[in-house]
Amino acid sequence: MAEPPAVPPSRKEYCGYYTGLLDCPTLVGRSTIVYDNEVYEKLLDPVEKHAVVPLWNDSAGPLRRKIREAVKGVDWNAIDIFRCGSTSLGHCHLVRPVIPFVSIEPGSITWMSGRAVALKYCDILREHGIHDVEVEIKDDRSTAKLEPRIPTHEEESFGRHNIQLSEFLGTKIASSQFPTREGTKGLYLRVRNTETVVALTCRHVVFGQEEENVDFCRDTNNTRSVLQPGNKTYQDMMENLHEAISWINSSLRCYKSPTEKQLEHEMHFEGQAREKPTAI
Repeated sequence: MAEPPAVPPSRKEYCGYYTGLLDCPTLVGRSTIVYDNEVYEKLLDPVEKHAVVPLWNDSAGPLRRKIREAVKGVDWNAIDIFRCGSTSLGHCHLVRPVIPFVSIEPGSITWMSGRAVALKYCDILREHGIHDVEVEIKDDRSTAKLEPRIPTHEEESFGRHNIQLSEFLGTKIASSQFPTREGTKGLYLRVRNTETVVALTCRHVVFGQEEENVDFCRDTNNTRSVLQPGNKTYQDMMENLHEAISWINSSLRCYKSPTEKQLEHEMHFEGQAREKPTAI
């Protein structure tokens, strides 16, 4: 039977295809057209053992070079290879498929252009003997980029302080034993063959210079509590909140207490309204 023609993703597929992934990316195009129209949460896993790994890890090899040529002219943020699939407990023993991703700047290309890039990428993989993977193109803005503008007072305060209560990287943390000795979360790592996710930070945040510089192996019976945020950042947040509340209360008092000129203008307009004849 002939393969049905490729059609753009539906609104449901476009928005829900990557449900569960950080930053909520949207689907632009893919090399396969098979889709069961079911929205379910997905997660990313490391590839580990697969024929594509040694080819991909050869940064100067022909595969990587041809892939870079294939995405030339596309405003891409990242080119990655992960296993991606369902988070359902019913699929806990399922080996999630290997999927090469090209993350592009949102709105930079159409579905048709995205599919063309995915097919070109897929052809390169086939040339190198990789026949069991499909390529996907997704809208996914790089969180490292900042808009080149000066934020307003409200935006700057909200973003800078409330982000410390989020799961984002770069937030301030400290050991509960030394709550004033702060550091940052560098990146998240998944413990091999488990669903456990850990955060990477500098050694001094948890151990300090007074402890012996030896390897520390993860032990569920010997854990150390970590605070987010640390005490210094927490105090800064509280001071900022008090300032923000004072500023809001001051603004509310201004709105609730109109000046004499405002009252005069209101009375003037009311007088004009009474003098205006009613239209028939």
